[in-house]
Amino acid sequence: GIFRQDVYLTGEARYLVGGKIDLKASYENNVSATLSYNYNKSVGPTPFNFDYITPLTNTASGKLTLKTSKKVKLNLSTNYNFVTENFGNLVAKVEYKPKDDWKMNFSSSYNLNTKEWTKRINSTLDLQLSEDWRIKYRGVVDLDDLEEGGEDFDITEVTAEIIILY
Repeated sequence: GIFRQDVYLTGEARYLVGGKIDLKASYENNVSATLSYNYNKSVGPTPFNFDYITPLTNTASGKLTLKTSKKVKLNLSTNYNFVTENFGNLVAKVEYKPKDDWKMNFSSSYNLNTKEWTKRINSTLDLQLSEDWRIKYRGVVDLDDLEEGGEDFDITEVTAEIIILY
């Protein structure tokens, strides 16, 4: 937990109290789950914009991980905000490691509030080709414009880098 008091030269004071609780469970290193609860409350003003803290944070989050093999891992995660009474997106992520130095991730999300898939697929690639050569890629494919029966889609973001170590 946390208790913090900030006192300013203006005579104002702000207090922060909060904490986080995690409950973790696993089964034979193939299935794991984490449930978290986070609460923070801030009372009192601050004279600075950079010092602003949200007055109340009250969230619960959950994550489920399945390791189907040494090479494939699946994650599902979401959260709920008790202040706004809204769910966060349900995020599904697949991690594939064909070799120790190679890793590929693919993820997408489902909006639990509107009950709609976001139609975006995020992907990352990290390949250590040799001791001196490494390739990293990050991209987002936006399928929202995909017409029924069509083959058009947009790639909205691409980041690529080649790292040469010497």
